[in-house]
Amino acid sequence: MSKEYKKDWYQKNKARLNGKQNLFHEGFKERNGIHYATLHNWIRKNIERTHFCPICFEFHDKTEFANISQEYKKDVKDYIELCRPCHRDFDSVIKLNSVV
Repeated sequence: MSKEYKKDWYQKNKARLNGKQNLFHEGFKERNGIHYATLHNWIRKNIERTHFCPICFEFHDKTEFANISQEYKKDVKDYIELCRPCHRDFDSVIKLNSVV
């Protein structure tokens, strides 16, 4: 979306949004008092990518940061850089362990 489109859209929907300006995507959530987009921007700015996955021990063009504690804190030590398949497996294991 272009900035002009977002600005026009916001002006048209201002009353409905009640001042909430960050509702431009479905992923908008608040976890641990931190908005989804705010947290992801913080991660991009504060954690350097190595493009190395410590689970499969390979370098990848695209990597993602997985949250270790599932508390979504602004703490560099609470994230691990993984390739996409390992990130999905990692999250699946975390979800299984939280159910048990």
